[in-house]
Amino acid sequence: VIAKRSDKVATHKGAWTASAMGYVDFVPDLEWMVIQALEKELREETGVAEDEIRQSFWDPRGITKYVALGAWSHGQPRPLWLELGFLAETSLTGEEVVERSRTAKDSWEGKQHAMSAEEVHELVRSQPLGLLHPPGMACISLGFERLGIAP
Repeated sequence: VIAKRSDKVATHKGAWTASAMGYVDFVPDLEWMVIQALEKELREETGVAEDEIRQSFWDPRGITKYVALGAWSHGQPRPLWLELGFLAETSLTGEEVVERSRTAKDSWEGKQHAMSAEEVHELVRSQPLGLLHPPGMACISLGFERLGIAP
């Protein structure tokens, strides 16, 4: 599921991005805080609850629910804010996530869209660079790479 950013957000208004990305302030217990922030973003932007995410990815510590794809800092509005991208899997269909996102707390931030990989690739190829959110596009690209989906 990807999103078209609202005109009400602080940066990259109207740009296409990965769904449920958000800023995180750095704190000492970063791993715990990052997972909490990720689950909060999922709930607030898509309506997907933590217990609906599958433990389906392997990392050196074992099976995990989330795969970190990257962290980006825009230096605005505060330089220590990081926008984090993760990959997660749920049993919900893309259409079910889109339906939930319509009534999610932060639905005002952008409109969610369920698209196939081919549709996402075509969208990226057809849009002017100014309408593509750089961290979101990097996150989508890294997610595709992790899943073995060719451009």
